[in-house]
Amino acid sequence: MNRGHGVAVAAIVISFASCNNQFRFDPNRAPPDAAPPPCAADGDCRLATLHCDPTSGACVECVADSQCTASGLKRCDTAVHACAGCTMNAECGPDQLCEVTTGVCLFKCAEHDTCPIDAPSCNEVRGVCVRCRQDHDCADDEPFCEKISGRCLECFSDSNCPVARPRCDRPLGGCVVCVTSSDCTAPAMCDPVTHVCL
Repeated sequence: MNRGHGVAVAAIVISFASCNNQFRFDPNRAPPDAAPPPCAADGDCRLATLHCDPTSGACVECVADSQCTASGLKRCDTAVHACAGCTMNAECGPDQLCEVTTGVCLFKCAEHDTCPIDAPSCNEVRGVCVRCRQDHDCADDEPFCEKISGRCLECFSDSNCPVARPRCDRPLGGCVVCVTSSDCTAPAMCDPVTHVCL
């Protein structure tokens, strides 16, 4: 054995000894950024607000309409497993119409009808109550008018959002930390209620 090789071996022995025999290697331990294992039931999901899609084995926001409880988002879009708005008038409340492009239920109105406080103006041409018709009708915290639904939004795209809340959730019309768990650093998952990584 040459002198260099002997020094290297001695260094390894000394390093191991300095660990006080506490060195452990667990082949079953996942690295800290490992993806969560596939789920078979809701109980396998780390958050109570997530539900198991048995087909893909992924924990998602919803697999059925009954799992959507947020105001205005009562339908589960099973193509993306996310809660969404309406697709037809029957999915809206009494005296409401479904704006299918944005999935928003709008109150019906006539010229002299009183509209709700969050959509106080009656668009007589369309016969629905709206909050805005142009951007200048909106406040600073929600500066963008979604003209087709008459809603004031905080964002239209991620580019409108601050660094602390980088994702634009269009159904909600606001900036959030995460929309899906792919926005989080594994093993954290996106809570679909609070839209933060947990």
